[in-house]
Amino acid sequence: MITQSASFFYNSFPGLIDFIKNYFENLPRELKILRYKESAEFYIAKSIAIAFLTFSFSITFLTIFLNLLIKDIISSLSISFLFSSILSVFTFLIYIKLPSIKVSNLSRAIDRELHESLYTFSVFVNDKTPLHVSINNFIRSNPQYKLSKELNDIIKLMEFGGLDIISAIDKKIELTPSTKLTRFLFGLSSTIKSGGSIKNYVSTFAKDEIEEYRNKIRESGRKAAMIIQIYLIALVIGGMFINLIISIFSLVQPMEGIVEIQFFLTFILIPLVSLMIAQLIKTIII
Repeated sequence: MITQSASFFYNSFPGLIDFIKNYFENLPRELKILRYKESAEFYIAKSIAIAFLTFSFSITFLTIFLNLLIKDIISSLSISFLFSSILSVFTFLIYIKLPSIKVSNLSRAIDRELHESLYTFSVFVNDKTPLHVSINNFIRSNPQYKLSKELNDIIKLMEFGGLDIISAIDKKIELTPSTKLTRFLFGLSSTIKSGGSIKNYVSTFAKDEIEEYRNKIRESGRKAAMIIQIYLIALVIGGMFINLIISIFSLVQPMEGIVEIQFFLTFILIPLVSLMIAQLIKTIII
């Protein structure tokens, strides 16, 4: 149903699809990176189709359900139309941004281990050994790295696409999600073209990535330590202040539910805040 609906919108509203495409300029490249077979125009048409189907189903069921509750078809239809319109817009935006989210997650996954994987790769690189042989040796020995999968695409372009090593690297640059890896491959291609030392280039780039990673670790540690200190101070002082206020009010005027309030603070509020702080620290630390 979705494919048929997408085909209808694709063939019937090309002007609308081109208009929407102008606001998502990176969509064609993102679809290529994710190896989607459909074009950007058809993907937009599919997004419109999914949003339209969401609107159709939601307004139908909501109108029936609300009419059974409030017994007013006009009010039920108005509320259902408003809610379904908002839901369909959100559905469209989420689906059309999905490739961007996936590419971003893939880029972070590559960058997270790039310092380590590039350092390992530099061990396999030798100026006396052809680069594609070094890449193959690295891939076979370290299949767990995301870099291995990315470099394997270069080998496939050479084996199945009939490209030379430089053309394969240049082709891969267009389909690489990570900005850092793109920069590395661009420099690698330039080094080969200029006849420079591939070993020196890869080793230098890997050392720079390791140093950058260390700096990020130190900076993340400082931020996490500062948050923990603020949290501990706020926890101690805040707890003492709240207990003091409760004690004063209970002396001035007997209060009901003091035990329940203290239970809420001790076993619900403080653990909840602690979990939020832990999640915040998790997002800061690499």
